[in-house]
Amino acid sequence: MTGGDPGLAVLHSTTRPGRAWTRGNIGEAVPGLFTPLAWSVTGPAVDLGVRGGFRTIGVLSRREVFSGPDPDLNVAAVFYGYAASNLTVFRGFADRIPGVSANTVEQQLLGTVRADARDEPTRRYYARIMLKMPIGVLFTPGRLRRARRAGHDWWGEQIRSLPEADLSEALAVLAEAERRFARVMALHTVTSMLASAVFEQLEELAGSVGRRGDVAELITGYGTMEETRVAALLWRVARGTVPIEDFLAEFGFHGPSTGQLASRVWREDQTPLKGLLDRFAAMPEDASPSARERRQVRLRRDRERALLSRLPRRRRAKARLLLRLAAILVPGRERGKAGWLQMLDVARAACRRIGTIHTRDGGLEQPDDVFFLVRPELAGPGPDAATRVAERRAAHARCARLRVPFWWTGNLSPEDVEPVRSDRPGSLRGLGAYGGSVTGRAIVAEDPSDIDLEPDDVLVCHTTDPAWIPHFLTAAAVVIDVGGSLSHGVIAARELGVVCVVGTGNATQVIRTGDRITVDGASGLVTIAHP
Repeated sequence: MTGGDPGLAVLHSTTRPGRAWTRGNIGEAVPGLFTPLAWSVTGPAVDLGVRGGFRTIGVLSRREVFSGPDPDLNVAAVFYGYAASNLTVFRGFADRIPGVSANTVEQQLLGTVRADARDEPTRRYYARIMLKMPIGVLFTPGRLRRARRAGHDWWGEQIRSLPEADLSEALAVLAEAERRFARVMALHTVTSMLASAVFEQLEELAGSVGRRGDVAELITGYGTMEETRVAALLWRVARGTVPIEDFLAEFGFHGPSTGQLASRVWREDQTPLKGLLDRFAAMPEDASPSARERRQVRLRRDRERALLSRLPRRRRAKARLLLRLAAILVPGRERGKAGWLQMLDVARAACRRIGTIHTRDGGLEQPDDVFFLVRPELAGPGPDAATRVAERRAAHARCARLRVPFWWTGNLSPEDVEPVRSDRPGSLRGLGAYGGSVTGRAIVAEDPSDIDLEPDDVLVCHTTDPAWIPHFLTAAAVVIDVGGSLSHGVIAARELGVVCVVGTGNATQVIRTGDRITVDGASGLVTIAHP
């Protein structure tokens, strides 16, 4: 598919042998198929943001914070339109950090460690890390809160003003959105790393006194999560106590495929909200997000008391510190994601304005053609824009029919991504993320805009973003292809008390709507009864 295909050139990377790639992590953060413009805006911002986060804790120097044309050196690249993390680069970062191994990072990203993977630790950067990491740990949560507040205000200003902007003004807003995206992504990266470290230590501490199974309930019930705030405010809209305009002013940057630049979010199209509002209006008050969160708060406090009562006195101070850090960092991880998604929405609005201007001036045939340009072409599409857009649209459509593997080494050949009919096993295993055992009818969904769940149904999806979370209120359980213990869908499921299994890899391929499935949120086993 790659040879002689000009439309694919901006949607697919070629890499050297030995480079390891995975769709884990970035596939959960920004899922879906990228358009050329989406990747040429998002990809460099992700590179700069993630590298900026590692610089904050001393792992990288200033000159190592870059995004360049060589995918082998970047933290992420695009393959047949799908983003993948550069596992080789992340392993190199991990080898620099005291007390962290590259194999541990690979385990977190892949769920396993390749047989030939070897740690190659170096002490060369220890002094810089020991100097900068404490400062980064201490100040990052506050910086993230301030960036989130400032970004929210700036988002509102730009969404109001961009419809009247000229080309130079829209391009300037886009550049500022990219800069702010990278800044929030850096803070989000640090917060995520710290949250993972705290989670692992809590897991080890609880396991030492026979309470390992309680860890999921020790990191829930915070009542301050960004994604559950979406559901809570939408619930109030359904009850008629908050106008829809107030909801959109707060969370209008969310919507179907909100991590993709070309998607239409709720501030642009409210249609996907109607079904949710009707469903929420018919539900009893004790099923509200607020009621569920209160139950989770009580549960967390019970589990904290149980853990502390089993620990020797000399270890309780450490346990209390870890629990306090978790209460800061886990909600902070969601705050960071909301922050960079909001900056991405400013970029989305700027690109749509640019597309409108070029269509008016004859450079494009329709405004959404802008998403099939690349970043340097935005100032002027050129006389052959229609041909390039058509070629790229066709390549994008072909990529949508392919399945990129979860991980691989070296270049992907066309044979590696051809659609393969999956067999239909009677069970799947993922990570037991939360809850007990639930049996119900499977509803397999690709888009949160068109889901009709009954109370006993099990939602099966590839990954989640905030637009999915309101559906968790009516699902008996959630099964997710991609993610880990601290992925966004899992955190939201815990806050709402929903049974969850994550990291199954291919549940959306194996399970079909109508199958009766049993989801064990403790063991991670999903049992399927095919009709």
